[in-house]
Amino acid sequence: GPGSAGEKGVARGARERFANTGRQEQCQVLFGMMAGDDGMAVLAVALSNFEGGTGVSLLNLELTDNRLSPASGSHLAAVVAAQERLQDLQLAQNALGDEGASALSAGLLRNQSLTKLSLGSNGIGAEGARALAGGLALHRSLSTLALHHNALRGADGCEAVRSLAVACQPLRRLRLGG
Repeated sequence: GPGSAGEKGVARGARERFANTGRQEQCQVLFGMMAGDDGMAVLAVALSNFEGGTGVSLLNLELTDNRLSPASGSHLAAVVAAQERLQDLQLAQNALGDEGASALSAGLLRNQSLTKLSLGSNGIGAEGARALAGGLALHRSLSTLALHHNALRGADGCEAVRSLAVACQPLRRLRLGG
């Protein structure tokens, strides 16, 4: 819940790390910090307030296994939209589901720098994959997408994945196993 040790740590770390403007980070790793939705909200504010080349500009953001639920989708969308140089976003082993993937797709519409996106093990089904297809339809640089260990089964799941692959023309590697 709100105020957990992980969330407080992310909030403190985000304030300290991103307090100074003019910083550029090659990689921000928060793997397994258990940030949760409240920690993601704090991180989103810190990373979304540095648009247009001022402040922190990330190339890679690792948020694997951070207890992110559908509620984090809008925060992730804000970060993806604001981070104009972000190339690699790792979100595997969370619980974003269809709702979180749909929210994230809004940020993908405004980002053209992302080349790798990992959404494995997030409970994403056909509805979420269709939303991602919409968010990636105009994307010019995404070459690798991981959707392994999600709920993309049956005819509906296959059709959603096909739509996604067709929509995202630069896509060269699509990981689906599991």
